[in-house]
Amino acid sequence: MCRFLVGVLFGAVSAAAGDGGDWRDRVVFTASERPRGEFVDWFRPRTGARSANRYGFLGSRLRAGVSVTFPQLQFVVQGQDTRLANLPDDAVVPRTGALGPGALYFLHTHDRSQGEPFLKLGFLTLRRSGFAATGGRFETRTVSRPSLPIRPSPS
Repeated sequence: MCRFLVGVLFGAVSAAAGDGGDWRDRVVFTASERPRGEFVDWFRPRTGARSANRYGFLGSRLRAGVSVTFPQLQFVVQGQDTRLANLPDDAVVPRTGALGPGALYFLHTHDRSQGEPFLKLGFLTLRRSGFAATGGRFETRTVSRPSLPIRPSPS
């Protein structure tokens, strides 16, 4: 899968460079890293329970991608790698459960370090005669509506 995406990326960049224009006008590379640290100080669990109710763990979200745009075509591919590190393996208490989000992450996988790269976005948009069609994997954003209807004021 990764080799396929790299092949498509280089094919798109070489096609953009071969049309006579500068490839930098058509190709946009993106990358972002969002690290975070979480520190948990859970309330004292039941007496007699030996667990870590105070702990910290790290999270990271790395995104990298490319967008190639032509007058009638746009190709976008973006991968994401999400990682969690230093999850507590002793913050799950019988009859009480997981003591915080780090313990809950560990409870589902029984792994102190978790993560996996995946395809976040990958779509193709075709434009012709004022119409556009997009297909593939892409993010959707919801627009929130006001909770109360807007009524005109009485005249």
